[in-house]
Amino acid sequence: MEEYNLLGVKINCVSEQLAKELILSCLNSDSQHQIATVNPEFIVEAQTNDKFKQVFA
Repeated sequence: MEEYNLLGVKINCVSEQLAKELILSCLNSDSQHQIATVNPEFIVEAQTNDKFKQVFA
């Protein structure tokens, strides 16, 4: 899994197969997880909104 930092927002680049495996692992776990799909508008919002940016930290 490749990890990038785009203007302070952490982005993990994963294949479709790995995404499916990670989602299944989350569903089978007893703990809470968060999956976020980041779009350009999120990156722009994160530049001026620290609370929003923390969601992706």
